[in-house]
Amino acid sequence: MSTAAAAASYSTFTELGRFSKDDIEKFIHITGDTNPIHVDHTAATDAGFPGTIVPGILTASLFPSVISKHFPGAIYMSQTLKFRNYGLVGETFEAVVDIESRRRHHVIFKTQCRIAQSDHDTDRVGLVLVDGTAMARVP
Repeated sequence: MSTAAAAASYSTFTELGRFSKDDIEKFIHITGDTNPIHVDHTAATDAGFPGTIVPGILTASLFPSVISKHFPGAIYMSQTLKFRNYGLVGETFEAVVDIESRRRHHVIFKTQCRIAQSDHDTDRVGLVLVDGTAMARVP
């Protein structure tokens, strides 16, 4: 059975991710997103956050990773995102991708990224950071 065929028999896929300060600095270098709340503790606390925050789009980058692992050769066609909360450097995130529907080679996924583990505040565990819907063309 192919990986895609095996994946089609399941409806929920997850992956854990954690972004270091170095990962964020690389992301900033690549994207040009120089918002200081991502690298400067003082700027982040001055903005009302308890520490430096992970760029929201970086947490959302876990979704295509999950999809491509379970549907090799998938082509990402669209993604809606709703940013609900912030993630802190040092937290572990869980990306959850659920198959909502499948029509031949097009699959619609519900996507959600939440905090799986926090070194800062255990009350943050389970907090949804970003959710939305993705569509991919699968082989």
